[in-house]
Amino acid sequence: LIGSFENVKNLLFDLKNTVFSDVFVPVAYPYQEIAIKNGAKNISEGIKMLIEREKARDPNNWYKNIAQYLPDIVIEESYPGAPATRPDIWKKLLENTREEIRKIIEEYPELKREIEKQYGNIDNYLKYKVGATLDVGHIKMYEKYGYKKEDILKWVEEIKPEIKHLHVHETQWGTDTHLPLGLGWDDIIAQELEKIKDILGNISVVHEPGAWYSTTGLNLASIYGSE
Repeated sequence: LIGSFENVKNLLFDLKNTVFSDVFVPVAYPYQEIAIKNGAKNISEGIKMLIEREKARDPNNWYKNIAQYLPDIVIEESYPGAPATRPDIWKKLLENTREEIRKIIEEYPELKREIEKQYGNIDNYLKYKVGATLDVGHIKMYEKYGYKKEDILKWVEEIKPEIKHLHVHETQWGTDTHLPLGLGWDDIIAQELEKIKDILGNISVVHEPGAWYSTTGLNLASIYGSE
């Protein structure tokens, strides 16, 4: 963290001075492009740690129990502008994550053979294990930045093939309000769910009301209830 802070401080100092000097300033890449690469590598490093832990625990059979200790990885879009929100960047993060995990799997021949035995090939395994968590309230927040209902529904349609998990709540005022489902003032959430109703039986769903109202001065938790 300290190193990152120093790098940012130095970069900002250089950028400030460009107005007054001809000193070369390094190009600053959009943080989304950096995040979807580094994030994928961090996830794969976590997978490697789990593998090594299992190898130490059970040296003879560690690779046979992958379903028990290697988790499903479902990456949620958070807020507008975050690395996994816009569908094209979101999909790229998923692709990068699968590719980085593939590299880890290739390091362990026994594990690779077991995955091929259970899933047919590594691609099938990674498609099954790595996917998206759609938060219907978070993606609706793009309204605040001028995007229309049609834009939001189009993005839901684009990410639909990757969805493995769903977070449901109502969002208002472009803020992460987490109203209980049904207390919203328009039909965007309902139409999002309509878009994906055919896959609801194949994914896990979490209703996420609460939180925001318990931490604001409005004290609406006393009206709507706690989480």
